[in-house]
Amino acid sequence: MILWEWLGRLAKYLVVLLVAAYLVDLAVYAVRRAEGGGTAVIAVNTMVATPLKNHRMEYDYAGTDQVTCAESLFPHSRYPVCWWVREHKDHWEK
Repeated sequence: MILWEWLGRLAKYLVVLLVAAYLVDLAVYAVRRAEGGGTAVIAVNTMVATPLKNHRMEYDYAGTDQVTCAESLFPHSRYPVCWWVREHKDHWEK
């Protein structure tokens, strides 16, 4: 029984910590946006996967796109976070 109480407390503290981190990140992002920053533009490679008649896929390079992202820990204002976009520069479309 003591283990379940400990796990319950741990879960509560973890949720409180995540909410606090999100609110602090949101405040920092709002200050950066007010100063004219907070976002970046990153070039992303776009690839298209096209199904063929013989049940195979053809992969084509479709060029580069400019993606606006939020310089923050969590996504804000419908922008993905820049640390994620920098690590995943290849975007696949079907």
